[in-house]
Amino acid sequence: MLMQLTPSFIPPWSKSDTLALFVLLTIAVLLRAVFFTGFFGSDEVTYVGVASEIARGEWGTHYYIGSNRYGVNLPLAAFLAIFGMHEWAASLWAFLTSAGEVVLVYWVAHRLAGRNTAIAAALLLSTTPLHIHLAGRIMADPPLAFFITLSFALLLMAEHRQKA
Repeated sequence: MLMQLTPSFIPPWSKSDTLALFVLLTIAVLLRAVFFTGFFGSDEVTYVGVASEIARGEWGTHYYIGSNRYGVNLPLAAFLAIFGMHEWAASLWAFLTSAGEVVLVYWVAHRLAGRNTAIAAALLLSTTPLHIHLAGRIMADPPLAFFITLSFALLLMAEHRQKA
């Protein structure tokens, strides 16, 4: 039996919620753009190398685990194929999932505790230095965090529908 994740009363979504989320998302995107870190090396070399091979249609055999992280390499390959071999194109997947997580956190917090808590939670996440830093890196961390948060949001939705 799941513990109760949803309150008995879920606050309705309003135009002010949409405006607040828009402002918070704008803050998140601007901070990530201003403090864009870009390519550092390390695993990023592997991700970009494999993604560029995939973008060219070359599916090689690799033995390093980073070469097989398709949750990073496939979206990276798609962005490289669409936008070309640019650092910003390679970083776009982490950037988008980082900003997307701010939206998810707002939505989850709004459902659990209302608008004020949602604003505080999303503002905290959107201004966290490590979250901003990793949004510009070509790493698996932002997509992983996004999908963990998404899975929690979907669990929350499923539990609410089960009670309805």
